Amino acid sequence: NRSLYLKGPATRYHDPIDKTPGRIQGNSRRWGDATIETKTEVIREIIRSAKDLNYSLEETAFALLVARLESGFNPDAAALGSTAAGVGQLVERTGIGVGLSPEDAFDYQQNTKAMLLYIKDRMEFVKKRYPDISTEEQFKYTYAHYHDGNILQYGGLEISAKQIMPNFNRLISMLKAKISE
Repeated sequence: NRSLYLKGPATRYHDPIDKTPGRIQGNSRRWGDATIETKTEVIREIIRSAKDLNYSLEETAFALLVARLESGFNPDAAALGSTAAGVGQLVERTGIGVGLSPEDAFDYQQNTKAMLLYIKDRMEFVKKRYPDISTEEQFKYTYAHYHDGNILQYGGLEISAKQIMPNFNRLISMLKAKISE
């Protein structure tokens, strides 16, 4: 029972990591604490799932940047101060809203799909709320609303400007080069 661990907001940080043999897993709940093999498989899953959801190259690059920022590609990452968990660090309520059960929060495939569905939701929200902004600004605001929800009040816009957008065009160029090989 998670409530035994709680002091303050709910968290999945103290949940034991499923060590089932063959399971794609992190080493701990900390950002990026996973083997290179695990991170590579998570990246592959993001690309596969993005393709299944008809993501553009730019949207796929954006999703990779979101996962890198949120979990460092650690499928077992969890926030200490909230219920944010897994590849996309979706809080429990948001995850449920896009079909992710709390039991599957650390399943890298289920969490990746939920993250991608939530990114799509946020993209649509941004396009409606800010119809006249550039495509690059749409991605900037998409992350801000991914991080903050509908009301920008938790620093998501600044995080997006400093940690997502500086890498966005560089990653797109790298992906295009890789595709043309």
